[in-house]
Amino acid sequence: LDALPALPGADRRELALSIGPNPFRDLLRVFFTLPRNAPTRVTVHDVTGRRVRLLSDWIGFAPASWEVGMSKAAIGFVGTGIMGYQMARRLAEAGHPVTAWNRSREKAERLVPFGVTVVDDPAAVAEGATAVICMLSDGATCDAVLIDGGVMAAMPKGGMVINMASISVEAAQGEAAKAAEMGLGFLDAPVSG
Repeated sequence: LDALPALPGADRRELALSIGPNPFRDLLRVFFTLPRNAPTRVTVHDVTGRRVRLLSDWIGFAPASWEVGMSKAAIGFVGTGIMGYQMARRLAEAGHPVTAWNRSREKAERLVPFGVTVVDDPAAVAEGATAVICMLSDGATCDAVLIDGGVMAAMPKGGMVINMASISVEAAQGEAAKAAEMGLGFLDAPVSG
């Protein structure tokens, strides 16, 4: 909703919204910014759409009809080797916007035909991502990319770091503590096989 000053003119009868992590605040901003003859149809795109609908009734903002949709979470992916490639591909095929980075770029570029954006800087995968999935070889490499490489620092507050690498308990605890300091969630979800 950062683009509220650019809302359509009073003659516009439809409005599309993307409500952020604080739907009540965002909806109030919309309510007080809309012209007197509010749109008759509002489209809300977010996983919180139903909750926003209820809140809108409570504050008296009730357009004639609602279309509530769910947008797919933006995923950042670091490590597109044997397993990471397949995981990132499946996420992209499911409709998620995926941004990927790998130490050897050619491995990540195999994902381009599936709509994945490939970046040169690991921190770039985190910009705007709801979650970043880490599928790297070991704890030291994960620390080097997630912490030293700036991935966690580039993530929006409230984002989730999902480390699927097989790392030590101590490494996972250290990453979880660092994520918490930055206002991020952390899930240690190692794969095996």
